[in-house]
Amino acid sequence: MGLAVNPVTGAVWSNENGPNGEDEINIIQSGKQTCEIPGTGHLERIVLNDKQEELRRESMLMELRQRIRDVRQGPDGLLYLLTDEDPGALLRIEPAQ
Repeated sequence: MGLAVNPVTGAVWSNENGPNGEDEINIIQSGKQTCEIPGTGHLERIVLNDKQEELRRESMLMELRQRIRDVRQGPDGLLYLLTDEDPGALLRIEPAQ
């Protein structure tokens, strides 16, 4: 569905949107696939070390119960996401104060 380059590490991330919610995000690496995240109607925050190895995960927005179709970082540094439910939503994610 799409590709993005991590501006700090240069790692290439891809996302795939399955027809029944089998969405996933992957870090493209030669000879293997890492950081596969099944799409279950929530957002996952994944903390990686400098070798792109997963340290921990945090599930977010589970209470929405909506399929998330796109996540982007805005010029303000905040995250924006779109859902594809009827009606869909455009949401802004801000850090906790």
